[in-house]
Amino acid sequence: MDLLSYLLPDPEVTLFDNIFVDSVSKMVICTASVTQPLALCPLCRQPSMRIHSRYRRTLGDLLWAGLSVQIGLHVRRFQCDNTDCQRKIFCERVPTVAAPWARRTLRLANAQQAIGLTTGGAGGSRLCAALAMNAGIDLLLDLIRTLQIPERTTPRVLGVDDWAKRKGHSYGTILVDLEQGEVVDVLLDRTPESLQQWLMTHPGVEIISQDRAGAYAEGARLGAPNAVQVADRWHLLKNLTNAVYKALQQHHTEIEGALIQGSLQEPPRIQETDTHLSVPPDVQQPTEADRARQQRAEEAHRLHALGWTTMAIATHLGHRTSL
Repeated sequence: MDLLSYLLPDPEVTLFDNIFVDSVSKMVICTASVTQPLALCPLCRQPSMRIHSRYRRTLGDLLWAGLSVQIGLHVRRFQCDNTDCQRKIFCERVPTVAAPWARRTLRLANAQQAIGLTTGGAGGSRLCAALAMNAGIDLLLDLIRTLQIPERTTPRVLGVDDWAKRKGHSYGTILVDLEQGEVVDVLLDRTPESLQQWLMTHPGVEIISQDRAGAYAEGARLGAPNAVQVADRWHLLKNLTNAVYKALQQHHTEIEGALIQGSLQEPPRIQETDTHLSVPPDVQQPTEADRARQQRAEEAHRLHALGWTTMAIATHLGHRTSL
Protein backbone atom coordinates (compact mmCIF):
# COMPACT_ATOMS: atom_id res chain seq x y z
CA MET A 1 0.00 0.00 0.00
CA ASP A 2 1.47 3.37 -1.06
CA LEU A 3 1.65 6.53 1.04
CA LEU A 4 -1.40 8.15 -0.54
CA SER A 5 -3.53 5.19 0.43
CA TYR A 6 -2.81 5.89 4.08
CA LEU A 7 -4.13 9.43 3.63
CA LEU A 8 -7.50 8.18 2.39
CA PRO A 9 -10.38 8.10 4.87
CA ASP A 10 -10.87 4.40 4.02
CA PRO A 11 -8.56 2.90 1.37
CA GLU A 12 -10.72 -0.23 1.20
CA VAL A 13 -13.65 1.57 -0.47
CA THR A 14 -12.16 4.83 -1.84
CA LEU A 15 -9.41 5.76 -4.29
CA PHE A 16 -7.75 9.10 -5.03
CA ASP A 17 -8.27 10.49 -8.54
CA ASN A 18 -6.38 13.75 -8.18
CA ILE A 19 -4.58 15.84 -5.56
CA PHE A 20 -3.35 19.43 -5.80
CA VAL A 21 -2.63 22.36 -3.49
CA ASP A 22 -4.49 25.65 -3.95
CA SER A 23 -1.80 28.28 -3.26
CA VAL A 24 -4.40 31.02 -2.81
CA SER A 25 -6.57 29.35 -0.17
CA LYS A 26 -3.66 27.28 1.23
CA MET A 27 -5.80 24.16 0.95
CA VAL A 28 -5.22 20.62 -0.26
CA ILE A 29 -7.99 19.69 -2.69
CA CYS A 30 -8.50 16.02 -3.49
CA THR A 31 -10.91 14.12 -5.70
CA ALA A 32 -11.72 10.52 -4.88
CA SER A 33 -14.09 7.80 -6.04
CA VAL A 34 -15.91 4.98 -4.33
CA THR A 35 -14.59 1.60 -5.49
CA GLN A 36 -17.13 -0.83 -4.03
CA PRO A 37 -18.85 -2.74 -6.88
CA LEU A 38 -22.39 -2.63 -5.49
CA ALA A 39 -24.49 -0.83 -2.91
CA LEU A 40 -27.24 -1.81 -0.48
CA CYS A 41 -30.60 -0.11 -0.55
CA PRO A 42 -30.89 1.74 2.78
CA LEU A 43 -34.58 0.81 3.02
CA CYS A 44 -34.83 -2.88 2.06
CA ARG A 45 -31.08 -3.74 2.26
CA GLN A 46 -31.15 -5.47 -1.16
CA PRO A 47 -27.90 -5.13 -3.15
CA SER A 48 -27.91 -3.39 -6.50
CA MET A 49 -25.38 -2.91 -9.30
CA ARG A 50 -27.56 -0.82 -11.63
CA ILE A 51 -26.12 2.71 -11.63
CA HIS A 52 -28.62 5.49 -12.19
CA SER A 53 -26.36 8.57 -12.01
CA ARG A 54 -23.39 10.13 -10.24
CA TYR A 55 -22.80 13.23 -8.16
CA ARG A 56 -20.04 14.75 -6.04
CA ARG A 57 -19.97 15.18 -2.27
CA THR A 58 -17.69 17.83 -0.78
CA LEU A 59 -16.16 16.70 2.51
CA GLY A 60 -13.80 18.43 4.90
CA ASP A 61 -11.00 16.25 6.25
CA LEU A 62 -8.16 16.32 8.77
CA LEU A 63 -5.16 18.58 8.24
CA TRP A 64 -2.25 17.53 6.07
CA ALA A 65 0.99 19.16 7.26
CA GLY A 66 -0.92 22.14 8.64
CA LEU A 67 -3.06 22.61 5.52
CA SER A 68 -6.82 22.14 5.55
CA VAL A 69 -8.11 19.41 3.26
CA GLN A 70 -11.19 19.23 1.07
CA ILE A 71 -12.20 15.96 -0.58
CA GLY A 72 -14.52 15.84 -3.57
CA LEU A 73 -15.95 12.33 -3.32
CA HIS A 74 -17.67 10.96 -6.43
CA VAL A 75 -20.56 8.74 -5.37
CA ARG A 76 -23.20 6.92 -7.38
CA ARG A 77 -26.98 6.65 -7.32
CA PHE A 78 -28.35 3.16 -7.80
CA GLN A 79 -31.71 1.76 -8.80
CA CYS A 80 -33.33 -0.59 -6.33
CA ASP A 81 -34.31 -3.88 -8.02
CA ASN A 82 -36.81 -4.78 -5.31
CA THR A 83 -40.25 -4.10 -6.80
CA ASP A 84 -41.83 -4.07 -3.35
CA CYS A 85 -39.46 -1.39 -2.04
CA GLN A 86 -40.70 2.17 -1.85
CA ARG A 87 -37.20 3.49 -2.60
CA LYS A 88 -36.58 3.36 -6.34
CA ILE A 89 -33.38 5.43 -6.48
CA PHE A 90 -30.85 5.59 -3.66
CA CYS A 91 -27.36 6.93 -3.12
CA GLU A 92 -24.63 4.56 -2.04
CA ARG A 93 -23.59 4.85 1.59
CA VAL A 94 -19.95 4.99 2.69
CA PRO A 95 -20.31 4.68 6.50
CA THR A 96 -16.56 4.32 7.11
CA VAL A 97 -15.88 7.61 5.30
CA ALA A 98 -18.74 9.97 6.19
CA ALA A 99 -22.25 9.88 7.57
CA PRO A 100 -25.17 10.41 5.15
CA TRP A 101 -25.55 14.08 4.18
CA ALA A 102 -22.50 14.99 6.27
CA ARG A 103 -20.06 17.62 5.02
CA ARG A 104 -17.04 16.26 6.87
CA THR A 105 -15.32 12.91 7.04
CA LEU A 106 -15.95 10.64 9.98
CA ARG A 107 -12.43 11.13 11.34
CA LEU A 108 -12.75 14.92 11.21
CA ALA A 109 -16.10 14.73 13.01
CA ASN A 110 -14.53 12.51 15.68
CA ALA A 111 -11.68 14.99 16.18
CA GLN A 112 -14.09 17.93 16.49
CA GLN A 113 -16.26 15.91 18.85
CA ALA A 114 -13.24 15.21 21.08
CA ILE A 115 -12.35 18.92 21.09
CA GLY A 116 -15.92 19.83 22.02
CA LEU A 117 -15.98 17.31 24.86
CA THR A 118 -12.69 18.64 26.23
CA THR A 119 -13.11 22.40 25.86
CA GLY A 120 -16.83 22.98 25.40
CA GLY A 121 -18.67 24.89 22.69
CA ALA A 122 -17.12 28.37 22.67
CA GLY A 123 -13.60 27.25 23.61
CA GLY A 124 -13.76 24.33 21.20
CA SER A 125 -14.84 26.59 18.35
CA ARG A 126 -11.83 28.85 18.92
CA LEU A 127 -9.46 25.87 19.11
CA CYS A 128 -10.90 24.35 15.92
CA ALA A 129 -10.38 27.66 14.11
CA ALA A 130 -6.74 27.77 15.29
CA LEU A 131 -6.27 24.22 13.96
CA ALA A 132 -7.89 25.07 10.60
CA MET A 133 -10.80 22.71 11.35
CA ASN A 134 -13.50 25.39 11.56
CA ALA A 135 -16.52 24.36 13.58
CA GLY A 136 -19.19 26.55 15.12
CA ILE A 137 -20.51 26.28 18.65
CA ASP A 138 -23.79 24.70 17.53
CA LEU A 139 -21.98 22.09 15.44
CA LEU A 140 -19.75 21.05 18.34
CA LEU A 141 -22.73 20.80 20.68
CA ASP A 142 -24.60 18.68 18.11
CA LEU A 143 -21.59 16.37 17.81
CA ILE A 144 -21.52 16.01 21.60
CA ARG A 145 -25.24 15.21 21.71
CA THR A 146 -24.85 12.47 19.09
CA LEU A 147 -22.10 10.76 21.10
CA GLN A 148 -23.01 7.15 21.69
CA ILE A 149 -22.48 6.39 25.37
CA PRO A 150 -21.54 2.74 25.87
CA GLU A 151 -23.75 0.60 28.05
CA ARG A 152 -22.27 0.04 31.48
CA THR A 153 -22.90 -2.74 33.92
CA THR A 154 -24.51 -1.91 37.26
CA PRO A 155 -21.69 -0.96 39.68
CA ARG A 156 -21.16 -2.87 42.89
CA VAL A 157 -20.06 0.27 44.78
CA LEU A 158 -22.09 3.33 43.80
CA GLY A 159 -21.21 6.92 44.70
CA VAL A 160 -24.12 9.37 44.91
CA ASP A 161 -23.73 13.14 45.14
CA ASP A 162 -25.35 16.30 43.85
CA TRP A 163 -23.89 18.47 41.10
CA ALA A 164 -24.72 22.01 40.08
CA LYS A 165 -26.24 22.55 36.67
CA ARG A 166 -26.41 26.21 37.68
CA LYS A 167 -24.82 26.86 41.04
CA GLY A 168 -27.28 28.13 43.58
CA HIS A 169 -30.27 27.61 41.29
CA SER A 170 -30.52 24.16 39.72
CA TYR A 171 -29.03 20.84 40.88
CA GLY A 172 -29.01 17.24 39.71
CA THR A 173 -27.56 13.95 40.95
CA ILE A 174 -24.39 12.30 39.65
CA LEU A 175 -23.86 8.54 40.01
CA VAL A 176 -20.30 7.19 39.91
CA ASP A 177 -18.86 3.69 39.81
CA LEU A 178 -16.32 4.10 42.62
CA GLU A 179 -14.41 0.94 41.71
CA GLN A 180 -13.90 1.98 38.10
CA GLY A 181 -13.81 5.73 38.72
CA GLU A 182 -16.33 6.39 35.94
CA VAL A 183 -19.60 8.30 35.77
CA VAL A 184 -22.51 5.89 35.40
CA ASP A 185 -25.46 8.22 35.01
CA VAL A 186 -26.75 11.72 35.73
CA LEU A 187 -30.20 12.36 37.17
CA LEU A 188 -32.06 15.59 36.46
CA ASP A 189 -32.85 16.34 40.11
CA ARG A 190 -31.81 15.26 43.59
CA THR A 191 -35.08 13.87 44.93
CA PRO A 192 -35.32 10.49 46.68
CA GLU A 193 -37.83 9.30 44.07
CA SER A 194 -35.32 9.72 41.22
CA LEU A 195 -32.62 7.77 43.04
CA GLN A 196 -35.12 5.11 44.10
CA GLN A 197 -36.32 4.63 40.51
CA TRP A 198 -32.76 4.34 39.19
CA LEU A 199 -31.77 1.76 41.80
CA MET A 200 -34.89 -0.30 41.15
CA THR A 201 -34.14 -0.42 37.41
CA HIS A 202 -30.45 -1.22 38.05
CA PRO A 203 -30.42 -3.99 40.66
CA GLY A 204 -27.11 -5.28 42.00
CA VAL A 205 -25.70 -2.32 43.93
CA GLU A 206 -24.15 -3.62 47.16
CA ILE A 207 -22.64 -0.46 48.69
CA ILE A 208 -23.92 3.12 48.34
CA SER A 209 -21.57 5.93 49.30
CA GLN A 210 -23.38 9.23 49.72
CA ASP A 211 -23.33 12.47 51.65
CA ARG A 212 -25.40 13.22 54.73
CA ALA A 213 -28.45 14.32 52.72
CA GLY A 214 -31.64 12.71 53.98
CA ALA A 215 -33.11 12.57 50.47
CA TYR A 216 -30.35 10.28 49.19
CA ALA A 217 -30.53 8.09 52.28
CA GLU A 218 -34.29 7.67 51.81
CA GLY A 219 -33.97 6.98 48.09
CA ALA A 220 -31.22 4.40 48.68
CA ARG A 221 -33.25 2.69 51.43
CA LEU A 222 -36.31 2.35 49.22
CA GLY A 223 -34.54 1.55 45.96
CA ALA A 224 -31.89 -0.86 47.29
CA PRO A 225 -32.91 -2.01 50.77
CA ASN A 226 -30.17 -4.67 50.92
CA ALA A 227 -27.35 -2.26 50.04
CA VAL A 228 -25.04 -0.94 52.75
CA GLN A 229 -25.04 2.86 53.05
CA VAL A 230 -21.74 4.52 53.96
CA ALA A 231 -20.48 8.09 54.09
CA ASP A 232 -17.90 9.14 51.55
CA ARG A 233 -14.37 10.16 52.54
CA TRP A 234 -14.98 13.89 52.38
CA HIS A 235 -18.00 13.71 54.66
CA LEU A 236 -16.16 11.42 57.09
CA LEU A 237 -13.51 14.14 57.45
CA LYS A 238 -16.30 16.71 57.71
CA ASN A 239 -17.93 14.72 60.52
CA LEU A 240 -14.59 14.42 62.33
CA THR A 241 -13.98 18.16 61.99
CA ASN A 242 -17.41 18.96 63.39
CA ALA A 243 -16.90 16.57 66.33
CA VAL A 244 -13.50 18.05 67.22
CA TYR A 245 -14.86 21.59 66.93
CA LYS A 246 -17.80 20.73 69.18
CA ALA A 247 -15.47 19.17 71.78
CA LEU A 248 -13.23 22.24 71.77
CA GLN A 249 -16.25 24.49 72.28
CA GLN A 250 -17.52 22.41 75.20
CA HIS A 251 -14.14 22.43 76.99
CA HIS A 252 -13.09 25.93 75.98
CA THR A 253 -12.74 27.17 79.60
CA GLU A 254 -10.57 24.22 80.70
CA ILE A 255 -8.33 24.48 77.62
CA GLU A 256 -7.87 28.23 78.06
CA GLY A 257 -7.03 27.78 81.76
CA ALA A 258 -4.46 25.08 81.01
CA LEU A 259 -2.80 27.32 78.44
CA ILE A 260 -2.63 30.27 80.84
CA GLN A 261 -1.23 28.09 83.64
CA GLY A 262 1.40 26.71 81.31
CA SER A 263 2.50 30.18 80.22
CA LEU A 264 2.95 31.30 83.88
CA GLN A 265 5.29 28.47 84.76
CA GLU A 266 9.00 29.39 84.99
CA PRO A 267 10.80 28.12 81.90
CA PRO A 268 13.58 25.61 82.56
CA ARG A 269 17.02 27.07 83.07
CA ILE A 270 19.69 26.34 80.56
CA GLN A 271 23.00 25.32 82.10
CA GLU A 272 25.69 27.62 80.81
CA THR A 273 28.94 25.91 80.01
CA ASP A 274 30.74 29.03 78.88
CA THR A 275 30.19 32.54 80.30
CA HIS A 276 31.88 34.13 77.30
CA LEU A 277 29.40 33.27 74.61
CA SER A 278 30.44 34.23 71.13
CA VAL A 279 28.13 36.12 68.85
CA PRO A 280 26.61 33.87 66.18
CA PRO A 281 28.26 34.43 62.82
CA ASP A 282 24.97 35.25 61.11
CA VAL A 283 24.30 38.25 63.46
CA GLN A 284 25.63 41.42 61.82
CA GLN A 285 27.70 43.72 64.11
CA PRO A 286 26.71 47.43 64.22
CA THR A 287 28.86 49.72 62.11
CA GLU A 288 30.13 53.24 62.89
CA ALA A 289 27.28 54.66 60.82
CA ASP A 290 24.77 52.67 62.86
CA ARG A 291 26.22 53.93 66.13
CA ALA A 292 26.25 57.54 64.88
CA ARG A 293 22.63 57.22 63.74
CA GLN A 294 21.66 55.86 67.17
CA GLN A 295 23.41 58.77 68.92
CA ARG A 296 21.62 61.36 66.77
CA ALA A 297 18.26 59.68 67.52
CA GLU A 298 18.94 59.77 71.27
CA GLU A 299 20.01 63.44 71.07
CA ALA A 300 16.84 64.33 69.12
CA HIS A 301 14.64 62.67 71.75
CA ARG A 302 16.51 64.54 74.53
CA LEU A 303 16.09 67.94 72.86
CA HIS A 304 12.44 67.24 72.09
CA ALA A 305 11.88 66.49 75.78
CA LEU A 306 13.43 69.88 76.62
CA GLY A 307 10.87 71.66 74.44
CA TRP A 308 12.83 72.21 71.25
CA THR A 309 10.88 72.47 68.00
CA THR A 310 11.41 70.04 65.17
CA MET A 311 13.02 72.76 63.02
CA ALA A 312 15.44 73.73 65.81
CA ILE A 313 16.40 70.07 66.43
CA ALA A 314 17.01 69.48 62.71
CA THR A 315 19.15 72.63 62.44
CA HIS A 316 21.10 71.67 65.55
CA LEU A 317 21.80 68.14 64.25
CA GLY A 318 22.64 69.41 60.75
CA HIS A 319 19.56 67.96 58.95
CA ARG A 320 17.49 69.81 56.36
CA THR A 321 13.75 69.70 56.52
CA SER A 322 11.32 70.32 53.70
CA LEU A 323 8.14 72.26 54.35
